[in-house]
Amino acid sequence: MSDVVRDAIAAELAEVTRVARTPDAESGYGVDLVCAEDLTPSLDETPADSVLSLAQDLFHRITTPRGDLPDDPDYGTDVRQYLSAGMAPQDLTVAAGELASECRKDDRVRDVSVTLTAAGSELSVAIAVTPADPALQPFKLIVAVTSGEALLQAIDG
Repeated sequence: MSDVVRDAIAAELAEVTRVARTPDAESGYGVDLVCAEDLTPSLDETPADSVLSLAQDLFHRITTPRGDLPDDPDYGTDVRQYLSAGMAPQDLTVAAGELASECRKDDRVRDVSVTLTAAGSELSVAIAVTPADPALQPFKLIVAVTSGEALLQAIDG
């Protein structure tokens, strides 16, 4: 990109009026939109200190390929990678351990256990989470992995 183009972009950006508010510094996690699968029509936010926010963040953590976030190269383990591998029962146990380790990186998680169940070319992921915040109830996150797609099926708790 030429300097002329860079200068033109910089000039345009200097005139842009910020519409979004600055994330809430108290929570330390910024703003999280309801977007496990997609944004809601009203762009609803989830409270940072809620089960919903933690569940969505864990869902994103297990569906983001490692290295995809430039500012956190150690973030993520993409559960979809297990679909293309032939897996014996002991492989499912190892994969569940990898997913649990990834979930434990979130400091809002006190304890977590992951169970993977294979049925043909599909996986079911059950993540039992005990939040570090005693005000939050333990919950279970259920994710279906099929045809290269991960779907958040339920947050039970």
